[in-house]
Amino acid sequence: MVFSNLIFLYLFLPVCLIAYFFCPGIRAKNAVLILFSLIFYAWGEPVYLLLMIASAAVNWYFGLLIERRRKKIFLILALVLDLGCLAVFKYAGFFVENLNAVFGASIPVPQIALPIGISFYTFQALSYTVDVWRGDVPAQRSFAKLLLYISLFPQLIAGPIVRYSDVAAQIDDRQFDASEAFYGATRFCIGLAKKAGKLEVGEEPVGAAARSKHARLILIASDAADNTRRRALHFGEAGECICLEIPPTKEDLGRALGRTSCALLALTDIGFAEAVAKKLAESDEAHYGEAAKRLAIKAARAAERRKELKQHEKNVRTGKKKPHQEEPQPAPAAKAKSAEKSESKRPRGAVKHGRTRAEREKAHRAAEKQRAARRFAHSRPVKKGKGSIKKDSKQRSQHTEVQ
Repeated sequence: MVFSNLIFLYLFLPVCLIAYFFCPGIRAKNAVLILFSLIFYAWGEPVYLLLMIASAAVNWYFGLLIERRRKKIFLILALVLDLGCLAVFKYAGFFVENLNAVFGASIPVPQIALPIGISFYTFQALSYTVDVWRGDVPAQRSFAKLLLYISLFPQLIAGPIVRYSDVAAQIDDRQFDASEAFYGATRFCIGLAKKAGKLEVGEEPVGAAARSKHARLILIASDAADNTRRRALHFGEAGECICLEIPPTKEDLGRALGRTSCALLALTDIGFAEAVAKKLAESDEAHYGEAAKRLAIKAARAAERRKELKQHEKNVRTGKKKPHQEEPQPAPAAKAKSAEKSESKRPRGAVKHGRTRAEREKAHRAAEKQRAARRFAHSRPVKKGKGSIKKDSKQRSQHTEVQ
């Protein structure tokens, strides 16, 4: 299962959130997150779910041993088991292929399927073991809490890798913050829009979207450079779309998009653009109200066109309206009659065979060459010798000069 899957968006995530917020205590909430995380991971390949649980159990056990006895051998054993498991599943085929290529061996290459997210949860488990060895955090007595840290589905298959010391306190006690939840939902929606191709980030992608008339709304960071503002306005004029300067800075936009900074972005979906403009108009009606109204009108027109298209497709499927068909071609006899009719209506002086002007000029030049060839066909060539005309004329001119 991936985050852009419709099953995740419309079934898994809503049910998970409802179950989480309706649970009364932190232990029940953790149980809900563990249950849904295991379901999320087992959706693609249930067999490898046991591998992830076994990895969490091994690191939980070695964490307890490291805290009690403080021997480095337990840390080394945990590292060997974790990295060895990762090497077998991810690099076994690579190593065998290289051995065969270097030494000319014929070792059969193992065909091992790669478990989803094995790199992420392996390094998260290593992070826990290393933090316990360093003394940054105490060893986790509850296996369920450590399993929650390793298998939490929002970062299970795509990261980022979070150190155990950064989230250890939140496993036992966390508070709901509406502003943080809104910020997280905003980042999720922006990432989903970027994944679906409804968002372009950077000057070149924004310019390309504007020139192709795909951009609906261009947003400029409040601290963008003057050249960036001028280019954004030029993009808006070229693409006939609205440009708005928004309060967030380049750093804020970059953090929301998973980048270091972002000064310019374009929304290519009219519904998404209308929702963003409406949200901006709620905070500053004087500055963003007109843009929100214009985008609302465009969104309504686009929705009406989609509705008409769906109705047309439905009518075609149900047989209420036949699809457009090309006119039948006339029969050969009908074509001949139409040709005779057009021939009888040919204006006076028109060429019967329908040759073009260039063809007529080419035929005329060929006829002129044939006439010239016939004119000089019986003439004798002039001999160039002692009595040639050229030599006699030269001698005559010299004689006149002497006189």
